[in-house]
Order: sequence, then structure tokens, then C-alpha cells
Amino acid sequence: MSASWRQEWAQAIRAATELSMTARMLGQVLALDYANGQTGQCNPSRETLARHLGVSEGTIKRAISDLVKAGWLARTEATGRNRTVQYSFLSPGTVVGFNTNKRRDAGQKRPVIRGSTRVKSVLPHIKEGTK
Repeated sequence: MSASWRQEWAQAIRAATELSMTARMLGQVLALDYANGQTGQCNPSRETLARHLGVSEGTIKRAISDLVKAGWLARTEATGRNRTVQYSFLSPGTVVGFNTNKRRDAGQKRPVIRGSTRVKSVLPHIKEGTK
């Protein structure tokens, strides 16, 4: 993991206008101030984050929840004596739909594969130069 990921992630979250200003600010603080640039390890307490941003722990809790719901962070609770929370940085992807309309001029007709059997295509033969 290169050290530049933190800058890129912070820039991307700054542009995520669907998030509240507090959530975006918290994301930047987590990436730039608390994440290890080489390993990505990030585990500050809510109390530490609240003190850093000058807000309540409840505000931090809501902002973290917003970041998790939006797909920007993953939160893992540790079970043990010190019970440290680990944050993992994610990049929510955009789902792109594929156009399923068949083009009449798509080129050579290919056989349709169903299961493990090849079946001839049921589309009518397309003659070149006709519409």
C-alpha cells in the first residue's frame, strides 16, 4: 500500500456531497491524521476524534455510521481487554448498467451458449447493407 492513498481517499471523500459536512471532515481526519500511511491501520477512539474535531462523541458516532452506510468505511470491533475499534478505508463503487439492446450491425453472429451446450442463435440472419 503506497503512502499516497491517504491523499487520494481524502480528496474523493471531500467530493462526496451526499455525505454530511461532519462525515466528510471526519473521513479526512481519519485518513490524514490517524491512518498509518503504509499499513492503513486506523484505530482512534470516538473520544479522541471528538476532542480533535471539537464535537460530541454522539456526533462522531453518527458521522461514523454515515460513512459505514455509504460504503466509505468498514468498522471492526475488537474483543479483548482494550477493545480497540479498527477502521478500514473503502471506496464505494458506482454500479454501471450495461445496455442489453442488440445492435443490428453488431458484426458476425455468434452462437448462444446455454449451460454447457452450444445452440445456434435464434436471431434472424442480418444481411449486410439492409436496415
